[in-house]
Amino acid sequence: IWLTDFKYMSSLRAWRYSGARDYPEVALRALDWMVESVPRPEYGGDGLMRRGVIVRHLLLPGGLADSKQAVRYLHGRYGGSIVLSLMSQYTPMPGVGERFPELGRRVTREEYRELVDFALESGVESAYTQQLSAAEESFIPPFDLEGVLGG
Repeated sequence: IWLTDFKYMSSLRAWRYSGARDYPEVALRALDWMVESVPRPEYGGDGLMRRGVIVRHLLLPGGLADSKQAVRYLHGRYGGSIVLSLMSQYTPMPGVGERFPELGRRVTREEYRELVDFALESGVESAYTQQLSAAEESFIPPFDLEGVLGG
C-alpha cells in the first residue's frame, strides 16, 4: 500500500508554504509511478485494503479553491485507481499566524463539508473523511523531540 500526500495543486501555494514551486509536478510524477506499480486498490474479505494507493490531502484554512482543484485533478487523472483521504485536521502551531496570517486558524466545518460535497459531486466514490475533532489538542503531539534517535 502506498500512502502519500498531495499538498498543493498551486505552485504559488507550494512556493509560499513549502519553498517548492515545482511541488505539484514532482508529486504527480511520483504518484504516477505509484499507480503504475499498483493500478487498482485490492481489498481482503475483511474489507481491509491489501494493495493500493491512498492519497492524503489536507485542507488548509482559506485553501478551499486549491483543494477543490486538487480533488478535481486527482480524480480526473486517476479515477478509481486511487483512494482519496480528505483531511480536516490542520492545526496552527504557535507563531504560524504571524508569518502566514491566513494559516492562523483551524479549518471550519463549512469549509470541510464543502470540500467533501465537492468530491462527491465530482464523482469520487472511494474516499476517507475525518471529523473535525481530529484537530483537537489531544491529537497533537508535544513536538519535544522525545524518542527521536540521536537527539
